[in-house]
Amino acid sequence: MSEEMRKGLVGVVADSTAISKVNPDTNSLLYRGYPVQELASQKSFEEVALLMWNGELPSEAELDEFIKLERATRALDPAVNEAIDLLPKDAHPMDVARTAVSV
Repeated sequence: MSEEMRKGLVGVVADSTAISKVNPDTNSLLYRGYPVQELASQKSFEEVALLMWNGELPSEAELDEFIKLERATRALDPAVNEAIDLLPKDAHPMDVARTAVSV
């Protein structure tokens, strides 16, 4: 085992990805080549999700199909709804999410 200790993460590469990149010239984040600021202001969540998965922005037909599928599968199981209903109304949203995922 090396005795060398690195401080911080400068020069440390954890892994490589085709999904995101930091543009060092502008210090901005790119998703699949698109500036994050542009995606956030001009594209829907569903469009960005498909961009991340497929590597390109969807056509109108692809987007419509994805939205229909996503909406059809987003319903929570009744047991999850019951568990959420039992939580205090002032519970922190992260506590609610953690509990829902655990059920």
